[in-house]
Amino acid sequence: MRTRKEDARSMIRLGTALTVGGLVMAAVTAVANRTPQAIAGILAIAFGGGAMGLSGALQLPRWSATRRKQFEAVGEYARRLSAGTDG
Repeated sequence: MRTRKEDARSMIRLGTALTVGGLVMAAVTAVANRTPQAIAGILAIAFGGGAMGLSGALQLPRWSATRRKQFEAVGEYARRLSAGTDG
């Protein structure tokens, strides 16, 4: 048995894409326009992407511990059923 927390995975991927994209766009804007307001706005998007990715990553340890306990309980129940000690 195995499972994945797809919503956290998606948040990490999208956050990474926004962060990298935002940083690249900020660098391009800095070189091309040198417009501080535009750079600040783009960096805000990059920062938001970083926060999104971090939020997804911070969910995983707690979720993993809970899921591990759930799977152990299912496994134990299956063992009891196969041994005929639970009905």
